[in-house]
Amino acid sequence: MKKLLSLGLVLVVSYTDASIVEMSGSLTSFCEDVKIEMPGSGSYTYQSPSSAEIGSFTQIINLIQTGKYAEAGTRAKGLGYDLIHFVDGNSAFYILAEGTTTTGTWTPSPQKGWGTYIFYPEANQDIILEVPHPRFDMDTWRIGIEAYRKLFSSWFLMAGTHRYANGTYSDMAHIASSIFEAVHETVSTTTSHIIQPHGFSITNHPGYPDCVLSRGAIPVSSVIYDLSANLNAEGFTTGIYDGATYTDLAATTNIQGQYTNAIASSFIHMEETLDVRQNQYQKVVTAMDKTFQPRVEIKKTVIVYDYTDTAPQTGQASKGDTLRYTIIGTNTGYAAAKGVVIIDVLPLATEYRAGHTYGPSGWTIYYSSDGGVSYTTTEFADFTPQAGTNLKIQFRQDEEIKLKEKETAAFELRMRVR
Repeated sequence: MKKLLSLGLVLVVSYTDASIVEMSGSLTSFCEDVKIEMPGSGSYTYQSPSSAEIGSFTQIINLIQTGKYAEAGTRAKGLGYDLIHFVDGNSAFYILAEGTTTTGTWTPSPQKGWGTYIFYPEANQDIILEVPHPRFDMDTWRIGIEAYRKLFSSWFLMAGTHRYANGTYSDMAHIASSIFEAVHETVSTTTSHIIQPHGFSITNHPGYPDCVLSRGAIPVSSVIYDLSANLNAEGFTTGIYDGATYTDLAATTNIQGQYTNAIASSFIHMEETLDVRQNQYQKVVTAMDKTFQPRVEIKKTVIVYDYTDTAPQTGQASKGDTLRYTIIGTNTGYAAAKGVVIIDVLPLATEYRAGHTYGPSGWTIYYSSDGGVSYTTTEFADFTPQAGTNLKIQFRQDEEIKLKEKETAAFELRMRVR
């Protein structure tokens, strides 16, 4: 076991598998080390990948996504990359990065300039953070990696070279044939949110706000409006590309944006001033975190049926009528919800109808006859009377289940009017 000193931080390096490097430390410091070693402006060291190399790289990405890490690590070495199992605190990541190993010590060495790619197997969200200009747009890499950690995102993509390393032929936001774009297309889905932090100079754009947001197209998406509001709440001024304003920062020619919009997914292009990027990036991350939260809204409706529970009735319910209640929970937020619990207090002057309470797969129904002090999975007996608020039903989301963005869960129960 060897040690690698990185910005005063000790990274422990070992090799438990010949195909995978084991490291631990700060993921932010790791990315900063990689960024420092990238080919600079005018270096002409960026190597354009061949179509075969792009195909091989996407296969490696697919192997990582399916948990075949050893095979991915072996194939990565054939392209001059290492697959690193990186532990930061209680979280473990898999990183594809260019590096060299000398006497057991791994150090970043981005020779090709193809980029660094980080996967979080325990991700809660289908959110992908991308940094196309880590050297040119100062400190966008920091916003990207800090947001990646905060949002428990699935992938972090960081370009491996300066935007102008090879003139204009190394700008990952505007090159269709690149490893960066290939990884973007491989990991993106129709439910993904792609977030790209960028930077602009207020000197070149006098009068512009702190942050300019765009999806690279119109109309403006709802998530852009919500993110703008949350940035405002953090004290920033914001502008939104609407087809007419801020056209020079609209990202309409951004390759990743064009692909994302073509598959009807969500693309968020964030332009920030240097002051925001260097001195207030934590507030930006906070606004992003507030935006990408689940919001579960509940709607309850009732239909009155006759005593036989076969014929719908109009008007007010009468004694002996059956009340069919439907409860619908909808996740209206921009992130999956876990651990959702819906509690319903059964109505007064009614009796519970056993055998008619339903919920979707992945949810467990609990019953309480003491006002919610305790719950059991044993259903109430048929025609159990409701007195005060003693009868409650709890619909509890199973641990491994997520209520995805815009997804609904419907429940039904029946009562009889006393």
